[in-house]
Amino acid sequence: MTLWRIILFPLLLACFFSAYPSYAANTDCPISCSAHSRSQESCQDMIFGMIPTHDNANEIKVCHKHYLVGANIVSKTPNWVAYHLTSTYIPQPDISREKYYCPDPCLNSGQRAEPMDYTGLYPKYNRGHMTPAKDNKWDLDSYQESFYLSNIVPQQPDNNNGIWLQLENDIDVWLKTYGELYIITGPIYDYQGIKHQEIGENKVWAPVALFKIIYAPNQQLVLSFIIPNQPIPASALPRYLTSISTINQWTDLNLFADLPPTLKDSVPTSLWPLQ
Repeated sequence: MTLWRIILFPLLLACFFSAYPSYAANTDCPISCSAHSRSQESCQDMIFGMIPTHDNANEIKVCHKHYLVGANIVSKTPNWVAYHLTSTYIPQPDISREKYYCPDPCLNSGQRAEPMDYTGLYPKYNRGHMTPAKDNKWDLDSYQESFYLSNIVPQQPDNNNGIWLQLENDIDVWLKTYGELYIITGPIYDYQGIKHQEIGENKVWAPVALFKIIYAPNQQLVLSFIIPNQPIPASALPRYLTSISTINQWTDLNLFADLPPTLKDSVPTSLWPLQ
């Protein structure tokens, strides 16, 4: 019996750990920022008008190939992520890889989330993209950068795969309809009297809600959402329409500062057509 235990135990242990990605040992994660970022000014094309401002000194702006992030070095999540889509965007069909979630190499250790911070959290949370991976299939580098943890928040799984995914899919349709979209998205840490939770060794903040603002410049149309970070039916999406001004109040940001007040203050009564 002892001999069988000696033989079987290492095999069972290997099988157990093979079922989970070994993020800590991932050698695909870049260690240098220089090849994976541009200057903040080079990311101006990700933003309509002025780059978002925040009074908090804990924010570092990082420009990647196809998104600009305001990284919060205390929460270890983004304050906001901005990206720009046009009808010329064609996802490259041959881009596929293991979904390694990497620390952002443009942030120092202690300023960022690490892969192990998210280990063992499912089913309470999973890794929720702010700019979706599918919107970053311009090339392999862009796709890989979408998995940086500076683009990730702890998100309730049914929310991530339900109402949030529905909104991302609707954006695909609206892009075809309107031709160009500027999008800013991110977490709301504390919302309606509920405080954020902290996860992992680096105390990553799990937001109470998420926001997304979609601006179609050619049509001067805006859709804004605040969606609680909890299981919500996808059919309830119109219920969470709000205004840019309301999002700015909850986040203490100044998003889409160049838009006229009439656009920032208005609350849409319905979604854009899906056709």
